[in-house]
Amino acid sequence: MRTIFERYSLAGAMREGEGAATTAATTAATTAATTTAPPAATATTTATTTPTAFDFSQHGVAGEDLAYVTNKGWKGPTDIVASYRNLEKLRGVPVEQLLQLPAADAAPEAWSDIWTKLGRPAAADGYQLTLPQGDDGAFAKVATSWFHGADLTQGQATKLYEKVMAWAGEQQKAGETVNADAVKAQMAALDKEWGPNRDTNLAIAQRGAKAFGLDEATVDKLQGALGYDGVMKLMHNLGSKVGTDAGFVTGDGKGGFSGTVTQEQARAEITRLRKEKSFAQRFNSSDPTVRSLARNEMRKLEEIAFPGNQSS
Repeated sequence: MRTIFERYSLAGAMREGEGAATTAATTAATTAATTTAPPAATATTTATTTPTAFDFSQHGVAGEDLAYVTNKGWKGPTDIVASYRNLEKLRGVPVEQLLQLPAADAAPEAWSDIWTKLGRPAAADGYQLTLPQGDDGAFAKVATSWFHGADLTQGQATKLYEKVMAWAGEQQKAGETVNADAVKAQMAALDKEWGPNRDTNLAIAQRGAKAFGLDEATVDKLQGALGYDGVMKLMHNLGSKVGTDAGFVTGDGKGGFSGTVTQEQARAEITRLRKEKSFAQRFNSSDPTVRSLARNEMRKLEEIAFPGNQSS
């Protein structure tokens, strides 16, 4: 059994232990609170400053320009820059490439600058066209005057000219085919009419053309007006009147001149020609070459039929 003194001593030791534990717990709690708890908020006061508006009037902007800026709601130069950049994005091209169209009822002169910017040459001779081989350029000169009058651009004029020339070429080929077929048919008909005297009559026709000084170009022109058979008969008729050893002989062997034409034969031929409708048409033809040949033919006959009393 512990004595009173021992119990007292033990009780004191226990109290000291409890005090130490309490002190340690308090220290730990204080340390934890100090470590984890945020510091108390400190109230501060921040001053709010309102930016001063950009004053365009202090930078040379006045009058209508100042009103324009104000209506646009621009607050400063950066707003103007942003607006202009957006405008460039919207139009997509430099200002020199923009077109301002005149009013619908504007005079033609008001459109001149528009057509020029679109590619119309300043004058008709400014068009560049490729001429077909052998073309003298006469049609191109006329065509470019049409193109310029219609305000066509170079590209439009080129395409239209090529189309027209291609069409004309096709028409010419078609015409040549038709003409060749017609000449072939007329040759066959003339061969049938002249029969075995074909070569003789051909020689007389050639002599007639030579006597009247008709070159191939003139004969071709006559063929266009009279047809192949018509011009051959005309040349033969002329050749039969200028004196030759061989006369005109038809397929059935009838009539014509033989040798030198007599006065009686000339008068008879004049009478016949005056009744002949085709001769009257040639005599009064609008083609000067055809008309001249017919009148020369009549004049030569009159010189023989009525010597010293020829009609003019």
